[in-house]
Amino acid sequence: FSSFHSEFDYCDNVCLVVVVTDPTEEAKNKVNQSAQVIKEQLNLNKNTSEFHREVIITDPQLDTGHLLAMHQSGHCFIGLTNNPSGNHGFDAIGLGSRAILLDIGGNQNVLNAIDDEYVYPVSYILKSKKGASATLEMNCGKDFSCVSSDQDLKKGMRQFYEEWLKNPVAFENSTKSAGFSACEAFSMQKAGEKMKEIIND
Repeated sequence: FSSFHSEFDYCDNVCLVVVVTDPTEEAKNKVNQSAQVIKEQLNLNKNTSEFHREVIITDPQLDTGHLLAMHQSGHCFIGLTNNPSGNHGFDAIGLGSRAILLDIGGNQNVLNAIDDEYVYPVSYILKSKKGASATLEMNCGKDFSCVSSDQDLKKGMRQFYEEWLKNPVAFENSTKSAGFSACEAFSMQKAGEKMKEIIND
């Protein structure tokens, strides 16, 4: 929220769509409250009503088809989770959206497979989840969380937005073409053929 609202002003033709995996009304209210607090804390000398309004989706009936439709209607997908699979990134690009992805886990497969023109890597730091009074001994991955670079995220969003403004149709068509090629290269059939080659050698 903070990266988006501090980068884009009301004069920019943008909209932030947030998909919440928890379909409850409580989750939606929590996200709405967080967005409001962040706007108040940004201290950009304007009323919170002057910020772009987010679209927050917490539909319990949300399925894969709905997610694909959102990729198709949007222009940029932002994935900042440590996802073991890069499927969302491939889906987004194949349907015409550029992708801004945390440079970790399955996202790296997408970042490495597709030309830099269509994807943007976001660096991160590991932040301890333990308080200052807690023991310094940390042996588990769950003791840390990945915090994305605010600077990288803003730069990626601005870059893709400016490119979209130049020619929205060409922006979408070229991204689809790159996405289709990458999806084909990573298809199960291709993987099977590669495994056969390795086994037969």
